[in-house]
Amino acid sequence: MRTSKNDLSFGKVKLDYTTLITTAKIAFHGVLQEINKKCEQLRDTGDEEDTAMYLNAHRLEEAAKSLVICAETLHALQGGVIRERIEIVNKPQLPDGKLLQCYSPELD
Repeated sequence: MRTSKNDLSFGKVKLDYTTLITTAKIAFHGVLQEINKKCEQLRDTGDEEDTAMYLNAHRLEEAAKSLVICAETLHALQGGVIRERIEIVNKPQLPDGKLLQCYSPELD
């Protein structure tokens, strides 16, 4: 059963914008849950266990960085709905050094 209109075909990929937003929401809430877990672990550790406290705090910091990326991406995707043009940056390069081509029917 297809749940999105994403399509990976020979030579091209079509991305479903609504699915991109949904994916960003799932990532955001997943990382938020992870942060809640890590906060609980940090509370349970207490300040007597120095190494565990430090490691849990470091893991919390990394999760917070991920949350910022998820929130920024979700914000951009939601804001993109009312924009005329969407630009994709940091496109990966093919092994031969050529840039991958992006196609948008609106730009024809």
